Amino acid sequence: MNALFIISSAIYITTNPLCYTPNRSAFSADERAIQTLKTIQSIRAAVPNSQILLIETGLKKNLPYNIEGLVDQYLFLGNRKMVREAADGPFKGLGEAIGLYLGNSKITKFNADYYFKLSGRYYLDEQFQVNDWQVDSYTGKDYYGGLFTVLYGFPARLYQNWRNSLKESIPVLLQGQSIELIQPHYIEKPVNYLSRIGASGWESHSGNFVSL
Repeated sequence: MNALFIISSAIYITTNPLCYTPNRSAFSADERAIQTLKTIQSIRAAVPNSQILLIETGLKKNLPYNIEGLVDQYLFLGNRKMVREAADGPFKGLGEAIGLYLGNSKITKFNADYYFKLSGRYYLDEQFQVNDWQVDSYTGKDYYGGLFTVLYGFPARLYQNWRNSLKESIPVLLQGQSIELIQPHYIEKPVNYLSRIGASGWESHSGNFVSL
């Protein structure tokens, strides 16, 4: 498997409230950076031959702990007006969708045959088994008939379908809908749902630790 992990990240963030909570993050930028280090380290340990693209939509380009040097490609989008408006706004999924969509030129340069999307600050845990993902469909964890977007994957033949799902989702995300419920409307079915996808981490707004 020639896999690419696409990490959607925002380390230095605004204090503006989200639509569902006034507390955007329970963690400091330094803590968020340390959690992102764990994200990268877990990928290197679990899938050693994979490559990593970090897409950063936060407020600062230069990241602590040499994070940029630990990935294969680093793309900073935080200086783009549309990204700032989305990432600093009340709808969290909107910034993620726009950042991923704008990452196209970097993503396609890898010529991967499989793509994983992993949210920054979450990491691959001991339940992650790469063989579970080697199917010709989207793979992930069910979210009320949708898809948890913390971690999911898809083969290269579905790349354009994935891009389209992001594009089609953006107008609805602007209305405050959940990306976990909206984006799956536009992806090819059926989805290969796993009971455990093998991702753990900390919810930003609550600070709660979750394992999926």
